[in-house]
Amino acid sequence: MKFTDFGFNERLVEGIEASNYENATPVQEQVIPLILQGKDIIASAQTGTGKTAAFLLPLINNIITQPQQAGSNTALVIVPTRELAIQIAQHMEGLSYFTSVSSIAVFGGGDGGAFVQEKKALSQGADVVICTPGKMMAHIKMGYVKFNGLKYLVLDSNIKNKRVNPICVENYDKMRILRILRQLLELDEMVYDSGTSEDEASIIEDLESELSKEFEGMNKEEVNREFEGMN
Repeated sequence: MKFTDFGFNERLVEGIEASNYENATPVQEQVIPLILQGKDIIASAQTGTGKTAAFLLPLINNIITQPQQAGSNTALVIVPTRELAIQIAQHMEGLSYFTSVSSIAVFGGGDGGAFVQEKKALSQGADVVICTPGKMMAHIKMGYVKFNGLKYLVLDSNIKNKRVNPICVENYDKMRILRILRQLLELDEMVYDSGTSEDEASIIEDLESELSKEFEGMNKEEVNREFEGMN
């Protein structure tokens, strides 16, 4: 199946052609039409199979072709690492180059200038926000992040399966994601793990269930110690 068969907006097609995309991969063939139709989905595929484009392309197309609320962030893509955030942001920039769709990458490790740029974008509203959980929570706590017009949520790249240090990294990310989700009131569409998610409540329940399993056998003081500084 060729990318021209999806019926994308012509401005997006220019970005696809400039990126030398021609034929869709199997995961793209299955995922793209569902997101274009506004379906909630879960998709799983190996690295290098085009999962990122599978959600970015229909998101960009929907943002171009459907009315969005001015002054709000429209799509939120949560990823586990700054490296992945940078990679997806670069991918996003290339695909959306000929469109008016705006995007911002929000991740830790930057300087003061980066923080100011992130704050401006999040307070004024960006079409697509690509973020790591910790840095996004830092902005959310300051009260200026606009989610009133948020329509799309993507949890990318198996955040729940990331294994570096199961307590210090994996669960920190889960708690931050959980807190972010609690800020989101109504989402039109969800794409879980790069990819039919049930609804926000179900995702939150899944994360809470996984957290309780991770902390099984730990006493209250040990749990509090692990999450010290996150509240």
